[in-house]
Amino acid sequence: MNTRYVLKNVGLLAGMALMAGCSAEAGGTDGEGIELQGAQPSTEQHDFAPQVAEAPTAKAEVDDSLSPKGSATRKYGATFMNPIAIPPNGVVGCYTANGSAGVDPVLALIRRHDNQHKTTPTTEKVWVQTLAIDDDSAGNLHSYLSFTNTSGGTLNAYLMGFAYGDSTGTADLWCTGSNTINITLGAGSAKVTASSGTASTSGSTLDPYIAHVTPNPWLFMIDQTPLSYNSDWNDDASFSAESSFNYVGSNRTVWFVANGSTTGSTTINY
Repeated sequence: MNTRYVLKNVGLLAGMALMAGCSAEAGGTDGEGIELQGAQPSTEQHDFAPQVAEAPTAKAEVDDSLSPKGSATRKYGATFMNPIAIPPNGVVGCYTANGSAGVDPVLALIRRHDNQHKTTPTTEKVWVQTLAIDDDSAGNLHSYLSFTNTSGGTLNAYLMGFAYGDSTGTADLWCTGSNTINITLGAGSAKVTASSGTASTSGSTLDPYIAHVTPNPWLFMIDQTPLSYNSDWNDDASFSAESSFNYVGSNRTVWFVANGSTTGSTTINY
């Protein structure tokens, strides 16, 4: 029997870090329902499938997409982040719909290598595993992902939502056994082919209406390949509010995501 829970939009709290690795398989729709941390039972029933029937809409890649090395200037802002405890044989399926004008959501299911849900010091660098990630599979620029936990243990993961390029905005989010909620996708991203090097933010500025605050973007790197162990994140490089970390691997597609508790613009260097 599938247990159903309500998904609550907790947003990304200052200092929240990410997930850890395991042997699990992506895809599938059988198994037990998921438990969404801090949620209450819901009696609302849903069919597990996107309600958008149209084929994915083709779109042009942003200029820096799939380039070897370089930089991209992006908006930074709130990344949607919600903890999800996935039991053995549990299924996570989520999709977005009904977006605001111009929004282009990307969904990622990720977890810390230590398999914990916790808030950490902002200088902690946490390796992250991608469980599933999607852009555009629900049609009309919306995202749809599915993951089945075949690891034999509970996976403490996070569902992450951000914007493709600078296409920020809001959208409805539905996940397995949960009510629909509206989420903010305020963080821009750069999808690139990356090889070993240093990723960082620089030249960060605040939006004009924000004052008396230091620009403070967090930089995430999410590997496009499911079950990879090559994702990273960091906030506050030494003696700076900018973010920086080293990464390894050759010629792999990754998403650099510019999160922040305030809003502004930053240059992502990769």
